[in-house]
Amino acid sequence: MTKQTMEGQKAKANDKLTEPVLLIGTLPCYNQLINSVWLLIKEAAALLAKMSRGEYTEFDVYKAIWFGHSTIYVGYYCDSKEDKAFAEQHPDNVNVLVAKYVTLKREKDFVGYTIVRLGDRGAHIWQAFVTEKFRGTPVFEECVKFVLARLAEMGAREVTFSSIRKGWGDKIKSIGFEEGLTTFHRTIEPVENNDHMQV
Repeated sequence: MTKQTMEGQKAKANDKLTEPVLLIGTLPCYNQLINSVWLLIKEAAALLAKMSRGEYTEFDVYKAIWFGHSTIYVGYYCDSKEDKAFAEQHPDNVNVLVAKYVTLKREKDFVGYTIVRLGDRGAHIWQAFVTEKFRGTPVFEECVKFVLARLAEMGAREVTFSSIRKGWGDKIKSIGFEEGLTTFHRTIEPVENNDHMQV
């Protein structure tokens, strides 16, 4: 290998490290990191819970990730050469970087999160949120692809996703999901006086 070739490869490697990357990692249950990230996502989790029309509350979300019944995938924008080099050299340890960003409260670099519930045969993407700064970018699709890869490693056979927003449906279809059962909701008004009802 000539000196010129070596310098060219080195320049390419340096260019690669100057490009921002998306870091995605998980956080361990029963850990203070869950409380730290919860302060970051609580408002979004509450909003999405409200949109579920009473199926669950934000407290249900917190319990699920704290006790490990669901897995939270957290995304961060990374433009640090040092951190990108670490992620490239140790792809199985990206969780360490994500934990560092959560601990340091790197809110300006927070991209969003995805929460996945595990079932008997597969999993359900329960909540997905992208911060306003990164909407219109392929962050959601990249995160779902990451989740799919991890589920495949676990041996999961299927994954589902639901949303009342058409835009999310279009995005999820673009990465291989097919539309299935449609759920309709209606609120039932409580009966004030049950004396007339027969048992």
